[in-house]
This record gives sequence, structure tokens and C-alpha cells, in this order.
Amino acid sequence: MPRRTGAASISLHPHRLGVDGTVTAGTGPPLNRPAVPVTAAQIRGTIDQLTVYLALARHLVSSGSCTLTFAVFDGRRRYELRFADAPSEVLPDIASPARVCRMSRHRIAGFPADSNGNETTDQGKLWLARLLPADLMVPVRMEFASEFGTFTADLAELRGGGQYFRFLE
Repeated sequence: MPRRTGAASISLHPHRLGVDGTVTAGTGPPLNRPAVPVTAAQIRGTIDQLTVYLALARHLVSSGSCTLTFAVFDGRRRYELRFADAPSEVLPDIASPARVCRMSRHRIAGFPADSNGNETTDQGKLWLARLLPADLMVPVRMEFASEFGTFTADLAELRGGGQYFRFLE
């Protein structure tokens, strides 16, 4: 069913898994340029983007490294997200230095056929920090390039372990 977001309408179609293992999925609106189709075989064994960030945080705690690659399907596109270590940075309002993970996206399918896969929009950074007493790294900042400029998202607040942090007013 379509959802209204400003002047655009976006149709969300559920993914369906057939008894024979076939996967059908779709999103709208349609792409304005022809895209490399995503096959059912390419979708098998993938995870979504949110799960990527949670798995990366867990991996960082257990290994001390960002170095990891994930097979991702976001409902329209199939790609790999590759993470690599970058120098830690001190962020305002965060007591300890944040670990920085560089991210690159390797395009596989679902992208415009005329793109080369090395766009600036295929790069980003993720900052993670230990904010709670538990063995947990929390994403505190994300930065990605887009067609419209750089997109930065900062953690606004966090509740957990009997603690409450508010970073942005």
C-alpha cells in the first residue's frame, strides 16, 4: 500500500518466499533508469542494513577490529558492505575516543546499469563508542555521501543499563 512522504508516493511490497525457494520482492516508485536485476540466488544469505550495524558493533567488541564484509539486500539492491579500521577520534560529549570504521559499498545488482560502482555515495564512516558498562559498542555517528551532499547522523539519546544519556538538545 502506498505511503505519502511529502509530494512523493512510495509503494512498499512485501518480500515473498515461495515453497520452491524463489524470492519475489519489489519496491516503488520504479527506478528512472534501467537497473541490473537482482536474482533470487543473489538474495540468499543476505542481511538488511540495520542488522549490519548491530553485527559490526558486536564484532568490534569481540575482535577489536572493524574489518568485516557483509552481504546486504535492502529490498531493492544487492551489495556488499566492507568495513575497515580507521584511527579513533574524540567526539564532543563522548567521554572516550570513538572507534572509526570506514565503509565502502560494492554494488552487485539493483543499481542503475550505467553506474560504475565507484561513486562517492559508495563511501562512508561509522563511529562507535562504549557508552554503557556492558560489553557493547554503540553507533554514535554515521556519515555518508549522497547525491545532495554529505549526510551526518549523530546519536541523540541512549537509555540502557539504568542509565540515560542525552547528547543533542
